[in-house]
Amino acid sequence: AKQLLSQYYYRGISQEVLELDSLDEILAALGDPYTVYFSQEEYEAFLTSVNGETLVGIGVSIQNAVTEHGLLILSILPNSPAEEAGLEQGDFIVSIDGITVSETEQISALSGPEGTPVELTVRSGKTGEVRALTLERREVRVPTVTSSLVDGAAVLSCSSFGDSTSQTIAQALTQYADLDRPFILDLRLNPGGVTEDAARSASYFIGSGTMAYFQDSQGKYTRILAG
Repeated sequence: AKQLLSQYYYRGISQEVLELDSLDEILAALGDPYTVYFSQEEYEAFLTSVNGETLVGIGVSIQNAVTEHGLLILSILPNSPAEEAGLEQGDFIVSIDGITVSETEQISALSGPEGTPVELTVRSGKTGEVRALTLERREVRVPTVTSSLVDGAAVLSCSSFGDSTSQTIAQALTQYADLDRPFILDLRLNPGGVTEDAARSASYFIGSGTMAYFQDSQGKYTRILAG
């Protein structure tokens, strides 16, 4: 860790700081909240988080209240059992495993061990048709970018910059290309992530070229290009 800091940290580090007794003391002496140490397990968890959380279930998000028709489906995750079964945003889940939905605590029953079945009764939000379905729970990736129309404007909420973020942003921009309203890219609560993907994402809005510079401890710069 000392060698990495000496080689890559953008400011010089005194020998006095490098000779402190522990890595925690060294990092504290830098006074830099953005320089941290990850164990191998923590680093793998970080990469997983910026690339999108993985859950086991059927792939729906549910309104946190029970309506007169059941649990309202707010969105369907792509490549999920719910999408494959034809469920849509605005449908209602009336019962889960034969038990009529009466409280939000029953939402947890949609999750369970991978490969296990869950029986649903679903009411269509468009036609009112009621049908019975059996879905198999499996791992579903929660995307880092979601998009929706708010008062006629396309809002793209980006929770992190992972390997597929820029591609998803490009797809959303294509989907809403005919709008005559501005796009809103919501980066609140976004902790960062993969620099190259952040650069590619920015290029869709500000054009191609140099997006960022990195400076090393020797004062040398590396450019991040996109477009």
